[in-house]
Amino acid sequence: MKSTNPILGSAPVQFAGTVDFAPMRVLTPGPTGFPPLMAQPGSVAGPGYSDLLRVEGSNVVYNAPIIATGDGPFDVSVTHTNTLDRVMAIDIQAMTVDLQFIRAFSHGKEIFYFTFGSTGALSSTLERGTFVPAMATLPFANDDQNPNGARSAIFTFTNGKRGQNDPNAQGLTHVILDNPPGNLSLQNPALLESLRLLGDAHNVLGSFPTLTDMRLRELYSPLWDLNIGVWSDAVVASGENFAQTDANTIRQLAARGHITNPGGGKLGSSNFLVNCPVLGSATDPPTEDQAPRPAN
Repeated sequence: MKSTNPILGSAPVQFAGTVDFAPMRVLTPGPTGFPPLMAQPGSVAGPGYSDLLRVEGSNVVYNAPIIATGDGPFDVSVTHTNTLDRVMAIDIQAMTVDLQFIRAFSHGKEIFYFTFGSTGALSSTLERGTFVPAMATLPFANDDQNPNGARSAIFTFTNGKRGQNDPNAQGLTHVILDNPPGNLSLQNPALLESLRLLGDAHNVLGSFPTLTDMRLRELYSPLWDLNIGVWSDAVVASGENFAQTDANTIRQLAARGHITNPGGGKLGSSNFLVNCPVLGSATDPPTEDQAPRPAN
């Protein structure tokens, strides 16, 4: 990216690439909800585009996704023809934007995060973000304890419990089938109300910037290595596929065979990276692991 000032936003910038917001987001549920029959992201990165950018002459990397293009008027209806699918309003005079955030968990606490894009078309559609395949090479998959890496682990489930306004509900089937259809907008109040009433997937973050241990706190990254978990048939049959809130508890359940990846193998990276900076916590911030960390 080019600019006359190495500090992003202090002068006009010329991006190396841009985003096409024209596609209409489409999500068609499958017979059991997940996997969907069709998933089409509502925005797609063009050549040279990445959410991460660096001004020429500087070594600072900014997480600065494009969330709208053009001079306006900006389309914040359900079609989002020139805005990210999570944009609710834009004020170009005040230089502010209203974004729909996501409710999730980290270290036993309810937290909130924004979502901007993913390297997978399916995860981009589910998260209502931009499809940005260029970021797929960022290090390191399945290595979120590496201080030299750029990724932290995030966990979601395909077959958690379902239910509207149910604190035990969690996962992708819950998101797809327990919310009204359609795209985010103030013109779709039923969907907004459903998400307010626990309709999100309630993914679980493996790191957080408020942890007491400095070493663990510094492992936080807004770039997440997506782990897709599947509860075993026995757990589902017993009705024990309750919502989880702690990444290390999930890892220990996986070590005992209760959670696998979608192919039945060891729980691990899906090779999708998602850009989801954390926003805050609902009450007390996450500070400690809720279960012992697996041995390296």
